[in-house]
Amino acid sequence: MKESNISKKIKYPQIFPLWIGLFVDILGFYIIIPFLPLFIKVFNTTPFVIGLILATNAFFTLIFAPIWGKVSDKIGRKPVLIISQMGTFSAFILLAFSDSILMLFIARMVDGIFGGNFPMVKSIISDTVPPKDRGPQMANVGVIHVLAG
Repeated sequence: MKESNISKKIKYPQIFPLWIGLFVDILGFYIIIPFLPLFIKVFNTTPFVIGLILATNAFFTLIFAPIWGKVSDKIGRKPVLIISQMGTFSAFILLAFSDSILMLFIARMVDGIFGGNFPMVKSIISDTVPPKDRGPQMANVGVIHVLAG
């Protein structure tokens, strides 16, 4: 069977979906930043509260990412990535329809709870890419981070 031009140019095309998932996960952290000044006016709140909304995602990711890592060791990486993406999607929907500070906090919490893609992607790379090519593939994690931010 003939290989496509893309799979000839991309060294590990099987991990390309990981980059998309990671991009969405990191985008979930940054997606709210452009709206922060607007939230202060719309919700009549303080910059401190807005800072807490921003930090909520990172805090919940800090708590839940290791848990998702352990779960992925038991049930597999792919199911956990799918669950994580569905959770992030639901958090985006909540965020889009938030009409109160509480809803913003809940949306950020949900996104943080399901934000385990970052360590999962690194685990999958370690599991699938030979040691000689791991460095460049791990560097792609940073590239995706810059593209999303």
